Amino acid sequence: MKRSSDSASVRRLIVGLALIVVVLGGIYVFFWSGVFGFQPEHGETFWHLLHEKGHWYLEVFISGVETILFDILIGLVGWRYLLKPYIAKRQADAVAQDHALHGIEDHDHATERRVGSG
Repeated sequence: MKRSSDSASVRRLIVGLALIVVVLGGIYVFFWSGVFGFQPEHGETFWHLLHEKGHWYLEVFISGVETILFDILIGLVGWRYLLKPYIAKRQADAVAQDHALHGIEDHDHATERRVGSG
């Protein structure tokens, strides 16, 4: 049972890291790879865009996309596949160490012994 738990946690770790790498790769391709060439037209600068209403709509849209990508997707993936299993494993290890320290046996073994002796 312990071995399947370890393989499941390793698998979750790999899936979580792979999803984060895919998201970061997509962000890199979109912004820095040169596939999408964002070139200024007719010498426009940031100061020109500052006074455009469409620029602010674009800023709001981009901030919404950033919120979805970074906060929600990476947060959920990180919590589900990386942080939550790590916390559960640490808690299980702490409980096992505490039981070993105080000489407490696993409840399932105590139940089996009572049923078998009765």
